[in-house]
Amino acid sequence: MDFSVPVINLISALYVIVMLAGLVQTPAESISTTRPFRYCLLLTLLGLAAETAAYLADGVKDLTALLYICTVAGILLVDCVVFFYVIYLKGLLPNRSAARYKWLITFLTALSVLSFVVNLTVIVTGRMFTITDGIFAAGPYYGYRTGISGIIFAFVVYLYMSKYRTFGLKSRWLTFLFVIIPAAATIGVILFGSEIRFGSFSVIAICLFVIYVVIQSKLVIGMDVHAQLLSEISVSDALTGLKNRRGYDEMIDSLLPEEKVGVVFCDANGLKAVNDNESHAAGDEFLKKISNILTDAFPDGEVYRISGDEFVCVLRDESEERFTIRMNTFRKTVLDTGRIIAFGYAQGRGAQFLQVVKEAEKLMYSDKSDFYLKTGKDRRS
Repeated sequence: MDFSVPVINLISALYVIVMLAGLVQTPAESISTTRPFRYCLLLTLLGLAAETAAYLADGVKDLTALLYICTVAGILLVDCVVFFYVIYLKGLLPNRSAARYKWLITFLTALSVLSFVVNLTVIVTGRMFTITDGIFAAGPYYGYRTGISGIIFAFVVYLYMSKYRTFGLKSRWLTFLFVIIPAAATIGVILFGSEIRFGSFSVIAICLFVIYVVIQSKLVIGMDVHAQLLSEISVSDALTGLKNRRGYDEMIDSLLPEEKVGVVFCDANGLKAVNDNESHAAGDEFLKKISNILTDAFPDGEVYRISGDEFVCVLRDESEERFTIRMNTFRKTVLDTGRIIAFGYAQGRGAQFLQVVKEAEKLMYSDKSDFYLKTGKDRRS
Protein backbone atom coordinates (compact mmCIF):
# COMPACT_ATOMS: atom_id res chain seq x y z
CA MET A 1 0.00 0.00 0.00
CA ASP A 2 1.17 3.51 -0.84
CA PHE A 3 1.47 5.49 2.41
CA SER A 4 2.00 8.89 0.77
CA VAL A 5 -1.49 10.12 1.70
CA PRO A 6 -1.18 9.22 5.43
CA VAL A 7 2.29 10.79 5.55
CA ILE A 8 1.11 14.02 3.87
CA ASN A 9 -1.89 14.17 6.17
CA LEU A 10 0.30 13.57 9.21
CA ILE A 11 2.61 16.44 8.22
CA SER A 12 -0.43 18.65 7.61
CA ALA A 13 -1.83 17.68 11.01
CA LEU A 14 1.44 18.66 12.68
CA TYR A 15 1.24 22.09 11.06
CA VAL A 16 -2.32 22.49 12.32
CA ILE A 17 -1.29 21.45 15.83
CA VAL A 18 1.55 23.99 15.80
CA MET A 19 -0.92 26.71 14.83
CA LEU A 20 -3.29 25.69 17.61
CA ALA A 21 -0.41 25.75 20.09
CA GLY A 22 0.51 29.23 18.89
CA LEU A 23 -3.02 30.43 19.63
CA VAL A 24 -2.92 29.21 23.24
CA GLN A 25 -1.31 32.51 24.32
CA THR A 26 -3.91 34.58 22.49
CA PRO A 27 -4.77 37.73 24.51
CA ALA A 28 -8.29 37.81 25.92
CA GLU A 29 -9.14 40.78 23.68
CA SER A 30 -8.65 38.71 20.54
CA ILE A 31 -10.34 35.47 21.62
CA SER A 32 -13.68 36.33 20.02
CA THR A 33 -11.95 37.17 16.72
CA THR A 34 -9.73 34.09 16.69
CA ARG A 35 -12.36 31.59 17.88
CA PRO A 36 -13.75 30.82 14.36
CA PHE A 37 -10.16 30.32 13.13
CA ARG A 38 -9.59 27.80 15.92
CA TYR A 39 -12.74 25.97 14.87
CA CYS A 40 -11.37 25.83 11.32
CA LEU A 41 -8.15 24.27 12.63
CA LEU A 42 -9.96 21.72 14.81
CA LEU A 43 -12.30 20.72 11.98
CA THR A 44 -9.29 20.41 9.66
CA LEU A 45 -7.69 17.99 12.14
CA LEU A 46 -10.87 15.92 12.14
CA GLY A 47 -10.95 16.04 8.35
CA LEU A 48 -7.34 14.87 8.07
CA ALA A 49 -8.10 12.00 10.42
CA ALA A 50 -11.23 11.07 8.44
CA GLU A 51 -9.36 11.21 5.11
CA THR A 52 -6.55 9.04 6.45
CA ALA A 53 -8.94 6.47 7.91
CA ALA A 54 -10.93 6.35 4.65
CA TYR A 55 -7.74 5.86 2.63
CA LEU A 56 -6.59 2.99 4.85
CA ALA A 57 -10.05 1.39 4.90
CA ASP A 58 -10.60 1.59 1.15
CA GLY A 59 -10.58 -1.90 -0.31
CA VAL A 60 -10.96 -3.69 3.04
CA LYS A 61 -14.30 -5.45 3.04
CA ASP A 62 -14.56 -5.64 6.82
CA LEU A 63 -14.12 -1.87 7.12
CA THR A 64 -16.98 -0.89 4.81
CA ALA A 65 -18.87 0.97 7.58
CA LEU A 66 -15.74 2.88 8.61
CA LEU A 67 -15.02 3.79 4.99
CA TYR A 68 -18.56 5.10 4.53
CA ILE A 69 -18.58 7.16 7.74
CA CYS A 70 -15.16 8.69 7.11
CA THR A 71 -15.96 9.51 3.48
CA VAL A 72 -19.17 11.27 4.51
CA ALA A 73 -17.32 13.12 7.25
CA GLY A 74 -14.58 14.21 4.84
CA ILE A 75 -17.10 15.72 2.45
CA LEU A 76 -19.24 17.51 5.04
CA LEU A 77 -16.36 18.77 7.16
CA VAL A 78 -15.12 20.81 4.18
CA ASP A 79 -18.39 22.73 4.25
CA CYS A 80 -18.06 23.21 8.02
CA VAL A 81 -14.56 24.64 7.64
CA VAL A 82 -15.78 27.01 4.93
CA PHE A 83 -18.68 28.14 7.15
CA PHE A 84 -16.44 29.05 10.09
CA TYR A 85 -13.90 30.66 7.78
CA VAL A 86 -16.58 33.03 6.49
CA ILE A 87 -17.43 33.91 10.11
CA TYR A 88 -13.73 34.48 10.77
CA LEU A 89 -13.49 36.69 7.67
CA LYS A 90 -16.31 38.86 9.01
CA GLY A 91 -14.42 39.32 12.30
CA LEU A 92 -11.35 40.56 10.43
CA LEU A 93 -13.26 43.40 8.79
CA PRO A 94 -13.47 46.73 10.66
CA ASN A 95 -16.97 47.65 11.78
CA ARG A 96 -17.50 50.08 8.89
CA SER A 97 -16.33 47.58 6.28
CA ALA A 98 -18.24 44.75 7.96
CA ALA A 99 -21.45 46.77 7.66
CA ARG A 100 -20.71 47.60 4.03
CA TYR A 101 -20.08 43.98 3.11
CA LYS A 102 -22.73 42.53 5.39
CA TRP A 103 -24.75 41.37 2.40
CA LEU A 104 -21.77 39.52 0.97
CA ILE A 105 -20.87 37.86 4.28
CA THR A 106 -24.51 36.82 4.74
CA PHE A 107 -24.57 35.48 1.19
CA LEU A 108 -21.37 33.48 1.67
CA THR A 109 -22.60 32.10 4.99
CA ALA A 110 -25.86 31.01 3.35
CA LEU A 111 -23.91 29.41 0.49
CA SER A 112 -21.79 27.37 2.93
CA VAL A 113 -24.94 26.12 4.66
CA LEU A 114 -26.52 25.37 1.28
CA SER A 115 -23.42 23.41 0.24
CA PHE A 116 -23.67 21.30 3.40
CA VAL A 117 -27.38 20.58 2.84
CA VAL A 118 -26.93 19.80 -0.86
CA ASN A 119 -23.99 17.46 -0.26
CA LEU A 120 -25.80 15.69 2.56
CA THR A 121 -28.88 15.25 0.36
CA VAL A 122 -26.84 13.86 -2.55
CA ILE A 123 -25.03 11.49 -0.16
CA VAL A 124 -28.30 10.19 1.26
CA THR A 125 -29.71 9.58 -2.22
CA GLY A 126 -26.62 7.55 -3.12
CA ARG A 127 -25.62 9.76 -6.05
CA MET A 128 -22.46 11.12 -4.39
CA PHE A 129 -20.67 7.76 -4.07
CA THR A 130 -21.24 4.08 -3.44
CA ILE A 131 -19.27 1.51 -1.49
CA THR A 132 -19.43 -2.13 -2.48
CA ASP A 133 -17.46 -4.78 -0.60
CA GLY A 134 -15.29 -2.10 0.93
CA ILE A 135 -14.45 -0.45 -2.40
CA PHE A 136 -15.28 3.22 -3.02
CA ALA A 137 -16.88 4.27 -6.30
CA ALA A 138 -17.61 7.89 -7.18
CA GLY A 139 -21.19 8.71 -8.14
CA PRO A 140 -22.38 11.02 -10.92
CA TYR A 141 -22.39 14.09 -8.63
CA TYR A 142 -19.15 13.40 -6.78
CA GLY A 143 -17.17 15.86 -8.87
CA TYR A 144 -19.53 18.69 -7.88
CA ARG A 145 -19.17 18.29 -4.12
CA THR A 146 -16.86 21.32 -3.84
CA GLY A 147 -18.61 23.43 -6.50
CA ILE A 148 -20.33 25.80 -4.08
CA SER A 149 -17.20 26.02 -1.93
CA GLY A 150 -15.34 27.09 -5.07
CA ILE A 151 -17.80 29.95 -5.57
CA ILE A 152 -17.23 31.04 -1.96
CA PHE A 153 -13.46 30.88 -2.52
CA ALA A 154 -13.80 33.17 -5.55
CA PHE A 155 -15.71 35.76 -3.51
CA VAL A 156 -13.12 35.55 -0.72
CA VAL A 157 -10.35 36.17 -3.26
CA TYR A 158 -12.28 39.21 -4.48
CA LEU A 159 -12.51 40.55 -0.93
CA TYR A 160 -8.80 40.05 -0.26
CA MET A 161 -7.74 41.63 -3.54
CA SER A 162 -10.09 44.62 -3.34
CA LYS A 163 -9.68 45.32 0.40
CA TYR A 164 -6.15 44.10 1.05
CA ARG A 165 -5.28 47.05 3.30
CA THR A 166 -8.25 46.23 5.51
CA PHE A 167 -6.66 42.87 6.28
CA GLY A 168 -3.30 44.41 7.19
CA LEU A 169 -1.57 43.58 3.89
CA LYS A 170 0.90 46.15 2.57
CA SER A 171 0.50 45.79 -1.18
CA ARG A 172 -1.58 44.19 -3.87
CA TRP A 173 1.38 42.04 -4.92
CA LEU A 174 1.70 40.66 -1.40
CA THR A 175 -2.03 39.96 -1.45
CA PHE A 176 -1.66 38.16 -4.78
CA LEU A 177 1.10 36.01 -3.26
CA PHE A 178 -1.11 35.35 -0.26
CA VAL A 179 -3.96 34.21 -2.52
CA ILE A 180 -1.93 32.31 -5.15
CA ILE A 181 -0.29 29.90 -2.69
CA PRO A 182 -3.57 28.20 -1.65
CA ALA A 183 -4.75 28.26 -5.27
CA ALA A 184 -1.51 26.62 -6.44
CA ALA A 185 -1.82 24.00 -3.70
CA THR A 186 -5.34 23.17 -4.86
CA ILE A 187 -4.25 22.84 -8.49
CA GLY A 188 -1.27 20.73 -7.42
CA VAL A 189 -3.47 18.25 -5.58
CA ILE A 190 -5.79 17.97 -8.57
CA LEU A 191 -2.98 17.42 -11.08
CA PHE A 192 -0.50 15.40 -9.06
CA GLY A 193 -2.44 13.86 -6.15
CA SER A 194 -2.91 10.11 -6.19
CA GLU A 195 -6.65 10.66 -5.72
CA ILE A 196 -8.54 13.93 -5.59
CA ARG A 197 -10.68 12.84 -2.67
CA PHE A 198 -7.65 12.45 -0.43
CA GLY A 199 -6.20 15.94 -0.85
CA SER A 200 -8.87 18.34 0.38
CA PHE A 201 -7.73 18.78 3.95
CA SER A 202 -4.01 18.96 3.22
CA VAL A 203 -4.86 21.89 0.94
CA ILE A 204 -7.04 23.43 3.64
CA ALA A 205 -4.16 23.04 6.11
CA ILE A 206 -1.86 24.91 3.71
CA CYS A 207 -4.44 27.66 3.26
CA LEU A 208 -4.89 28.07 7.01
CA PHE A 209 -1.12 28.12 7.52
CA VAL A 210 -0.75 30.95 5.01
CA ILE A 211 -3.55 32.83 6.74
CA TYR A 212 -1.94 32.20 10.12
CA VAL A 213 1.43 33.56 8.98
CA VAL A 214 0.14 36.55 7.03
CA ILE A 215 -2.90 37.68 9.00
CA GLN A 216 -3.61 35.70 12.16
CA SER A 217 -0.19 36.04 13.81
CA LYS A 218 -0.22 39.79 13.10
CA LEU A 219 -3.68 40.04 14.63
CA VAL A 220 -2.60 38.19 17.78
CA ILE A 221 0.57 40.28 18.15
CA GLY A 222 -1.40 43.47 17.63
CA MET A 223 -3.95 42.44 20.24
CA ASP A 224 -1.17 41.49 22.64
CA VAL A 225 0.51 44.88 22.25
CA HIS A 226 -2.86 46.60 22.65
CA ALA A 227 -3.57 44.58 25.82
CA GLN A 228 -0.17 45.48 27.24
CA LEU A 229 -0.75 49.16 26.51
CA LEU A 230 -4.16 49.06 28.16
CA SER A 231 -2.67 47.26 31.15
CA GLU A 232 0.11 49.85 31.40
CA ILE A 233 -2.36 52.72 31.15
CA SER A 234 -4.63 51.17 33.78
CA VAL A 235 -1.84 51.08 36.39
CA SER A 236 -0.20 54.42 35.53
CA ASP A 237 -0.93 57.83 36.99
CA ALA A 238 -1.72 60.25 34.18
CA LEU A 239 -0.18 63.29 35.89
CA THR A 240 3.13 61.99 37.21
CA GLY A 241 3.70 58.85 35.15
CA LEU A 242 4.13 56.84 38.35
CA LYS A 243 2.19 53.68 39.11
CA ASN A 244 -1.26 54.44 40.53
CA ARG A 245 -3.36 52.86 43.29
CA ARG A 246 -4.30 49.94 41.09
CA GLY A 247 -0.64 49.24 40.34
CA TYR A 248 0.06 49.52 44.07
CA ASP A 249 -2.63 46.93 44.86
CA GLU A 250 -1.25 44.59 42.19
CA MET A 251 2.22 44.93 43.69
CA ILE A 252 0.87 43.99 47.13
CA ASP A 253 -0.76 40.87 45.68
CA SER A 254 2.54 39.84 44.07
CA LEU A 255 4.66 40.09 47.23
CA LEU A 256 6.16 36.88 48.59
CA PRO A 257 5.54 36.24 52.32
CA GLU A 258 9.25 36.09 53.23
CA GLU A 259 10.36 38.85 50.90
CA LYS A 260 12.15 41.72 52.64
CA VAL A 261 10.63 45.10 51.80
CA GLY A 262 11.35 48.66 52.81
CA VAL A 263 8.54 51.22 52.64
CA VAL A 264 8.85 55.00 52.41
CA PHE A 265 5.50 56.73 52.93
CA CYS A 266 5.46 60.33 51.63
CA ASP A 267 2.99 63.19 51.69
CA ALA A 268 3.23 66.66 50.15
CA ASN A 269 3.76 69.63 52.47
CA GLY A 270 1.97 72.82 51.44
CA LEU A 271 0.10 71.56 48.38
CA LYS A 272 -3.14 73.33 49.36
CA ALA A 273 -1.32 76.65 49.69
CA VAL A 274 0.13 76.25 46.21
CA ASN A 275 -3.30 75.43 44.76
CA ASP A 276 -4.98 78.36 46.57
CA ASN A 277 -2.32 81.03 46.13
CA GLU A 278 -1.00 80.17 42.68
CA SER A 279 -3.17 77.78 40.67
CA HIS A 280 -4.09 74.14 40.33
CA ALA A 281 -1.72 73.96 37.38
CA ALA A 282 1.05 75.05 39.75
CA GLY A 283 -0.18 72.38 42.16
CA ASP A 284 0.19 69.79 39.42
CA GLU A 285 3.75 70.94 38.79
CA PHE A 286 4.36 70.71 42.53
CA LEU A 287 3.28 67.05 42.51
CA LYS A 288 5.41 66.36 39.44
CA LYS A 289 8.40 67.84 41.25
CA ILE A 290 7.80 65.51 44.19
CA SER A 291 7.50 62.51 41.89
CA ASN A 292 10.80 63.45 40.23
CA ILE A 293 12.50 63.74 43.61
CA LEU A 294 11.26 60.27 44.58
CA THR A 295 12.23 58.59 41.33
CA ASP A 296 15.67 60.19 41.47
CA ALA A 297 16.15 59.12 45.08
CA PHE A 298 14.93 55.56 44.49
CA PRO A 299 15.74 54.63 40.87
CA ASP A 300 15.89 50.95 41.81
CA GLY A 301 12.63 51.06 43.75
CA GLU A 302 8.94 51.17 42.91
CA VAL A 303 7.22 54.53 43.37
CA TYR A 304 3.43 54.81 43.56
CA ARG A 305 1.04 57.73 43.79
CA ILE A 306 -1.67 56.12 45.89
CA SER A 307 -3.87 59.22 46.32
CA GLY A 308 -3.88 62.95 45.61
CA ASP A 309 -0.68 63.91 47.46
CA GLU A 310 0.38 60.60 49.01
CA PHE A 311 3.22 58.50 47.62
CA VAL A 312 4.65 55.13 48.58
CA CYS A 313 8.14 53.95 47.63
CA VAL A 314 8.95 50.26 47.92
CA LEU A 315 12.50 48.93 48.12
CA ARG A 316 13.03 45.19 47.92
CA ASP A 317 15.80 43.03 49.39
CA GLU A 318 17.61 45.89 51.13
CA SER A 319 19.71 45.09 54.21
CA GLU A 320 18.76 47.01 57.33
CA GLU A 321 22.09 48.83 57.30
CA ARG A 322 21.80 49.93 53.67
CA PHE A 323 18.14 50.87 54.10
CA THR A 324 19.03 53.14 57.05
CA ILE A 325 21.85 54.78 55.08
CA ARG A 326 19.52 55.47 52.17
CA MET A 327 16.90 57.00 54.46
CA ASN A 328 19.50 59.35 55.94
CA THR A 329 20.54 60.36 52.43
CA PHE A 330 16.91 60.90 51.47
CA ARG A 331 16.35 63.06 54.55
CA LYS A 332 19.16 65.37 53.39
CA THR A 333 17.57 65.54 49.94
CA VAL A 334 14.22 66.52 51.45
CA LEU A 335 15.85 69.25 53.56
CA ASP A 336 17.61 70.62 50.47
CA THR A 337 14.25 70.96 48.70
CA GLY A 338 12.71 72.96 51.52
CA ARG A 339 10.91 70.01 53.11
CA ILE A 340 8.16 69.93 50.54
CA ILE A 341 7.84 66.24 51.45
CA ALA A 342 6.90 64.72 54.79
CA PHE A 343 7.97 61.10 55.02
CA GLY A 344 8.29 58.08 57.27
CA TYR A 345 9.81 54.69 56.68
CA ALA A 346 9.77 51.14 57.96
CA GLN A 347 11.05 47.73 56.94
CA GLY A 348 9.67 44.21 57.22
CA ARG A 349 8.52 41.11 55.34
CA GLY A 350 5.99 40.78 52.55
CA ALA A 351 3.53 38.93 54.77
CA GLN A 352 3.33 41.99 57.07
CA PHE A 353 3.44 44.59 54.30
CA LEU A 354 0.31 46.51 55.32
CA GLN A 355 1.55 46.71 58.89
CA VAL A 356 4.89 48.02 57.63
CA VAL A 357 3.01 50.66 55.63
CA LYS A 358 1.09 51.73 58.73
CA GLU A 359 4.33 52.15 60.68
CA ALA A 360 5.82 54.26 57.88
CA GLU A 361 2.63 56.32 57.61
CA LYS A 362 2.64 56.97 61.36
CA LEU A 363 6.20 58.30 61.17
CA MET A 364 5.23 60.41 58.16
CA TYR A 365 2.52 62.17 60.20
CA SER A 366 5.03 62.77 62.95
CA ASP A 367 7.42 64.33 60.41
CA LYS A 368 4.59 66.48 59.00
CA SER A 369 3.70 67.73 62.49
CA ASP A 370 7.35 68.65 63.07
CA PHE A 371 7.42 70.55 59.77
CA TYR A 372 4.39 72.70 60.63
CA LEU A 373 5.60 73.23 64.18
CA LYS A 374 9.02 74.49 63.08
CA THR A 375 7.82 76.58 60.16
CA GLY A 376 4.75 78.00 61.84
CA LYS A 377 2.72 77.42 58.70
CA ASP A 378 -1.01 76.67 58.84
CA ARG A 379 -1.40 72.90 58.89
CA ARG A 380 -4.54 73.20 56.76
CA SER A 381 -2.38 74.62 53.98
